[in-house]
Amino acid sequence: MSVSDVLGEIVFLMIGRSIQLCVWLTLCLGITAVAAVLQWISKKKLIHWVIRIAVAATACIIIWMLVDDLIAIIKYGSMWFGIWLALCFAVTAVTVIVQIINKKLRKKEPIHWAIKLGGYAVFYTISYFAIMKLLGSYPGNWISIDKEYRELMYELYNQELACYEYESIREGSNGEIVITFKKNSHISDQILETTSEQRDYITLKTAAEEYLEESESFQGRRINIVFKYSYGEPLCNIYNFDPRTGEMGTDAPCWFVTGIIYANNCTELAEFYHDFSEISVWVRTMDDMQELANLSNLTCLHLYVSGEVKGNKELEKQYLEELNTLLPDCEIHLNDF
Repeated sequence: MSVSDVLGEIVFLMIGRSIQLCVWLTLCLGITAVAAVLQWISKKKLIHWVIRIAVAATACIIIWMLVDDLIAIIKYGSMWFGIWLALCFAVTAVTVIVQIINKKLRKKEPIHWAIKLGGYAVFYTISYFAIMKLLGSYPGNWISIDKEYRELMYELYNQELACYEYESIREGSNGEIVITFKKNSHISDQILETTSEQRDYITLKTAAEEYLEESESFQGRRINIVFKYSYGEPLCNIYNFDPRTGEMGTDAPCWFVTGIIYANNCTELAEFYHDFSEISVWVRTMDDMQELANLSNLTCLHLYVSGEVKGNKELEKQYLEELNTLLPDCEIHLNDF
C-alpha cells in the first residue's frame, strides 16, 4: 500500500474517530450539566471532580484510539510509515510532558515556540527518510501474517512485474495462503497489455512453484494468487490446488486458473499455460488453434471466444469438434457462460 493510500486510510480513520469523540464529549457535557444541577441543589462541590475525571478519561480514550489505529496501520497498511507515525507521536508526547513538568514543577523558562517547531520539523524529516530507508522495502502487512509465510511473500514481492504490484497476504478460510496483487499500470496498446499481464501471472506462479519445491516446510501448502483491478474488482485467481475440492497433485502441483484471463490468441495461450490442469480463459482469436495440443496436462478448458464466433452456433460447433480432436482427454466448454 502506497503512502497516499495510507494517508487516505488515516483521513477515513480520523473522520470516524472524530464522530466517536463528539459522542463522548456530548456524554461528558451531559454528565457535567447533571453535576452542576446537583451541586446547585446540594451545595456540594461536584463539578470540579467530574471535570477532572472527564478530562482524564478523554485523554486516555484519545491515546487508546491513536495506539489502536497506529497498530492497524503498521500491521495492515504500511509498516514503515506506521512506525514513523508512532515514533513521531511518542517523541512529541514525551517532549510535551517534559516541557509541562519543567514549566509547572521545576519553574524553568520555556523554550521559544519557533525553536520547538523547528526541532520537531527536523526530527520528523530525518526520521522519515531514515525509517523509509531501513523498512521501506518490506511489504505493507508483513507483521500481520505468520512468520513462515514471510519468505514466500518476499519472494513474490520482489518479482519484476509490468502491470501488477503486491497488496496483501493472509490465510484463507480453508487454510490456504491468499496472496493478492492489484493492477497498478495501464498500457495504451491493448494487445501488449494483455501479453504483459499474462507474463506477470506466470512470473508469480513460477516463483511460487520454485519456492514450494525448495522449501520443505511449504510442501503440500495450498496457494491462491489473486489478481484484481486497482479499484478492487477481482480479475482472476491462480491456484496450485483444485479450488472446488481442495485437492493437490501428488507428484506435482496441479495449477488451476479461474475467472477470465485474456489471451490474444491460441499460440499465446499454449505458451503461457502449458502446464495448467484447468484453464478459464477468454481469447481474442482462434488462430493457430492446433497449438492447444501442447496443453498436455489440461483436464478442463473453459474457453470464451470473442468476435465472429460469439453467437454463431455452427462455428462454435466446428471449433468444439476440432478442440475435442486436439485435446481428447480434456473436458471442454466453449462460450458456456
